[in-house]
Amino acid sequence: MESVRRGGDRQAIHERLRIHSRAATGAIFERGEANPFLDFIADDSEVPLDGEELKALLDPKAFVGRAPEQVEDFLYAVVRPILDAADNLPEARDLDV
Repeated sequence: MESVRRGGDRQAIHERLRIHSRAATGAIFERGEANPFLDFIADDSEVPLDGEELKALLDPKAFVGRAPEQVEDFLYAVVRPILDAADNLPEARDLDV
């Protein structure tokens, strides 16, 4: 989608991705290589994205949504009251390994 936003033709970009996907599958399953898919895309002059831009687009942090805030809300709303109500919890200690 980012390639199309940058002026690429949607169908042409899709075809390039399909070609690279098939080539990457061959590299992985037929030759036992590491997945070269992103390298193929980055090296393709018809796809207007370089390797760094691809990595940024695929950053897992961009796909977690509100999960960090939801975990924090859960800890404060559910876990913290349980811990506060418990009288017999052991003291926290420093652990040196």
